[in-house]
Amino acid sequence: MLYRLECWALSKADTRKMDALDQWCLRRILDIRWYHRVSNREVRRMTEQPPLTAIIQKRRLMLFSHLARMDETADARRILTGVHQSDWSRPVGRPYTSWMATLKTTYVCTILPSRML
Repeated sequence: MLYRLECWALSKADTRKMDALDQWCLRRILDIRWYHRVSNREVRRMTEQPPLTAIIQKRRLMLFSHLARMDETADARRILTGVHQSDWSRPVGRPYTSWMATLKTTYVCTILPSRML
């Protein structure tokens, strides 16, 4: 499930669905039913597993650090950072979520609050 997931540009709805699936899988593995009344925090404590989105964020930041050290002309860096040619025009409608926008959101949510403490 995590294969190359750090390259995806996930929306908030996608991350909620992935965390819900992760939680459901943990409950299935531990054979916890809804009538057992076990909270999600308790399931996480029992398994000592971080949420799936935390793993994705960590991998995304590791990929970014790798790309930041690359040459600017490298294909991988140009593709993921979204450098467009000068004659390119955006299609009509809402713009797609880019990988860099997702990375900025990840950076603001994970790195900055821990530095403020």
